[in-house]
Amino acid sequence: MKKIFTPVALAALVFVAGCSKKNLEVKFDLNPKTVEFTVPVTPQAGDMTFVLSKLDYNLDSLAKANSISISQIKSIKIAYITLDIIDQNNTTFDVVSWAEAFCKFDNQNETKIASKNPIPATHARSINLDIADVDLASQLKSSSAQFRLSGHTNAPILNAVQMRATVRFNVVGQLVN
Repeated sequence: MKKIFTPVALAALVFVAGCSKKNLEVKFDLNPKTVEFTVPVTPQAGDMTFVLSKLDYNLDSLAKANSISISQIKSIKIAYITLDIIDQNNTTFDVVSWAEAFCKFDNQNETKIASKNPIPATHARSINLDIADVDLASQLKSSSAQFRLSGHTNAPILNAVQMRATVRFNVVGQLVN
């Protein structure tokens, strides 16, 4: 048995060593991007944009730190989007019926990246949005994106609410010789 195993193991080692790097995937995350914003007092319920903000990132440097270039990026997807109420009041997400998050890159159209519909009335001060299965690799080649969070309130907002949105991107690259 030992006589058979040694040549098979040696052949497997030679095969693996001879494989091209072109088949190797490199996976990494963009550092989470955080946007803090204030939802203003609104006298009535209805649709509204909670925040429209610029997200800056350095994808080129991060790609280089992971031994690939931007042109070798195969896939960029949203890992998560978390919304947190950070004010000291007893405000919860119960006043929000639904929320949607969008990104816009350079001169591209806006892309829906996540949503939560309905938002359960559980007195939560933090929620995770349901991530859309969209690949942003062809769009996310610039150094910034415009982030928009919109939704619908089911009651007036009586006090301004301090909030934070945290967005994390997963990146998959193809390592090429």
